[in-house]
Amino acid sequence: MKKVITVFCFFAFATIGFSQSQRLVLIEHFTQASCPPCAPANEAAEPILQANTDKVVAIKHQVSFPGYDPMNEHNPNEILSRRNYYNVRSVPSTTIDGDGPGSPYNLITQESIDAAAAIPAGFEINLTHKINKTFDGVDVQMEITATQASSGTYKAHIVVIEKEINYATAPGTNGEKDFYNVAKKFLPSVSGTNLPSDWEVGDKQTVNASWTFENVFDLEQIAVVAFVQDNRGLGVSQAAFSDANLQAAGPNDALVTKASAEGDFALDGICGNDAAPLIELMNAGTSILSSLDIYYSINGGQEHLYEWSGFLGYLKRIPVTLPAVKFEPRLDNYINIRVEKPNGETDDQTVNDAYVTRFKAASQTSVSSYVEARPGPLPSGVTWSVVDTEGNIVAEGGPYTTPFAKQKTEISLDPNECYKLIANNVSSSLNGYVRLYNDDDVELDELLLTERGEYRSDFGTYSLSNIDKVLSVNSLNVYPNPASTTSIVEFNMLEATQVNFVLTNTIGQIVWSETENVTAGNQMKEIKVNNIPNGVYFLQLQTDEGTATKQIAIQR
Repeated sequence: MKKVITVFCFFAFATIGFSQSQRLVLIEHFTQASCPPCAPANEAAEPILQANTDKVVAIKHQVSFPGYDPMNEHNPNEILSRRNYYNVRSVPSTTIDGDGPGSPYNLITQESIDAAAAIPAGFEINLTHKINKTFDGVDVQMEITATQASSGTYKAHIVVIEKEINYATAPGTNGEKDFYNVAKKFLPSVSGTNLPSDWEVGDKQTVNASWTFENVFDLEQIAVVAFVQDNRGLGVSQAAFSDANLQAAGPNDALVTKASAEGDFALDGICGNDAAPLIELMNAGTSILSSLDIYYSINGGQEHLYEWSGFLGYLKRIPVTLPAVKFEPRLDNYINIRVEKPNGETDDQTVNDAYVTRFKAASQTSVSSYVEARPGPLPSGVTWSVVDTEGNIVAEGGPYTTPFAKQKTEISLDPNECYKLIANNVSSSLNGYVRLYNDDDVELDELLLTERGEYRSDFGTYSLSNIDKVLSVNSLNVYPNPASTTSIVEFNMLEATQVNFVLTNTIGQIVWSETENVTAGNQMKEIKVNNIPNGVYFLQLQTDEGTATKQIAIQR
């Protein structure tokens, strides 16, 4: 066998002591919450599967027909791919170790499971998974060892499943409320991972994969199935199962799972120099969370404390709006959040106490600006207005009479205010555009009128930090992170300037600082952190044009 090290780790073992392995049978079952015959088939199959967990593991694919199934909407493309892989045209349908599709009444039986399990497997699979400490994803490792020589067009498949999903009322029309081993995600994709074609006894491959959770009902039900399949004949050579294993770090563990600068998690930009961040708070401790200290700052500015109180159960989440704070707006902005003292106690898992999210500032224009409208083939269907924060119309235009003719309207705005540019199109197809320009004729926003409806864009007249003029903020990188003795800061200066390097702790205290005259171009600076205590810190690069901030952790 040719031994090639690519994305896998490869080890050779002596052949002595290896033999054919006990098989874990793989069932892939295609079903649907609105399929009438699926309900009795699942009711008959599940007790057999539960009674044979030492012999068989199942993956349930919730397909898109014949009716509605919300679980299919969570992962439609991968389920369709597995349907096509086996040429499944009706439900319920089942495959056993790649054989099928066929009726579950014929394949999910004690006899068929016993017969498949009795066939020796040529591989052993050691499968492990762990939900990460921020509870937003899972890391999986699949170790495959050949116990006999073989050849084939092998693929390694890893599937994250939810062991049990329970609805209070049936989500479809067939009456089913309880669903088991539902496929959530194939890793790294439904195509699987290519394995060597030729195997000798003792050959080993390790596949690592991760997934950031989406559409998970219950973290405590997350488990993983893995299998080796030969694409040449579709046969499954061996399967493995890693059972749900989520464990709390202790009674008191709180964390922030997502955040936004304003009251909408989908919002990625705001206007102005104040923000009331919206966060999602999660209780990962086994005790009811009733109080918590939440610290937050924007762009490395003053840190603020919000003392939260409430009632939050284990693994439950709740949105929390923090009091509004002032900040120095930049094109790219950062909110730093950390939590302390859940229930007035020490947090049992401090590694997830800090959270950082990024948001952009809305476009900022001059007080003297203009709107350019270019209607399409239906000019009478285009109108627009500029509205202030109190809903007053500052300027407006349309409907128009001449198609494809540019119309320019001067607007006068107040300084340090926020506005909305609103355009309306009554045409069902592309019907021109409406653009905002500043007094330097720089285009700031465009509303492209692609279909019927209303279009909106926020903008303001605030002055943004000009840090981007002297420093490429996106180039700022700190490594290693966490650091133990030394940290390297890399960044790209767009022009020569004086930079004040400041390292602060989470309550804003300066623990180290140094000032340098930095030339233009790619730069690298070494920071000694061996005398700084473990914890989370913020590195600021301060210039006359503004400040760039990067979070850094020190851990030994």
